[in-house]
Formats: sequence, structure tokens, C-alpha cells
Amino acid sequence: MTAVIINLDETKKIVLDINHQCALLGLKAVEYRTGKQKMRCWLPDNIKKLLIDEHQRPEDEKTHLTLVKYFGGPGTWWFSEFDPEDEVFFGKAEIQEKEFGYTSMQDLRNTSILAPCLWIERDFWFVPTPLEEV
Repeated sequence: MTAVIINLDETKKIVLDINHQCALLGLKAVEYRTGKQKMRCWLPDNIKKLLIDEHQRPEDEKTHLTLVKYFGGPGTWWFSEFDPEDEVFFGKAEIQEKEFGYTSMQDLRNTSILAPCLWIERDFWFVPTPLEEV
């Protein structure tokens, strides 16, 4: 089996470009009625594909590069993988303390913290970082 060559700089550039495009949308990135970020900005297809690719890599070839960061209320989540079958992210979360684990996309997406208008958002200014450094 040949090793998959991963260009981390190119991956970072893709994520930063997508983040910049979403940030430029401003209020257009938010659903008017719910206040939640639109799915195309909350989890863009290109970033989702990178997360799935990382999930499908053999363990010894994983980059463990955090590609998305979400925040809201008392929590922050950093993810490096997405399992499309179970629709769960893998990464690190900090609610009271930082810990590695899995988080359901549906639970995270539909969570309203403290008030109906305070949703979990994707950080458009986040720079991809190795998971162990966040």
C-alpha cells in the first residue's frame, strides 16, 4: 500500500480561503428566522470533505490537523475528522476542561445555549492547527 501524500500547507490554504469567503458574507451567513449560521458556512462542503478524508485515512497516516473550530456559550470544539456514516466529529472539546472525543453533528448543530437565539457558531477566523496544540 502506498502512503497518501498530504500537503498540509495546501490544506490550510483551502480552509483559510473558505473561512475568508464565509466571513465576507457577514449577516448573509446567518439564517434570518433562526439566527443560526447557514449550513454552507457552518460546515462547507470542501471542509467537510477534508474532515472525511482524514477520518478515512489509516491511523498511521492521519495528520491530526484541526480544520474547524466551533464555539458558543461555555463551550469550544475543535475537530479534525468527520465520520459521514454516523455523522460525528472527532476532536477536542472544552466545556469545563479540554478532552478528546466524538460529538454528534446534529446535537451540536441543534444546540441552543442559555437562550433560543444563542447558537453554536463556526469560527471564521480560526487557523488550522495540530489538534494537540489547541
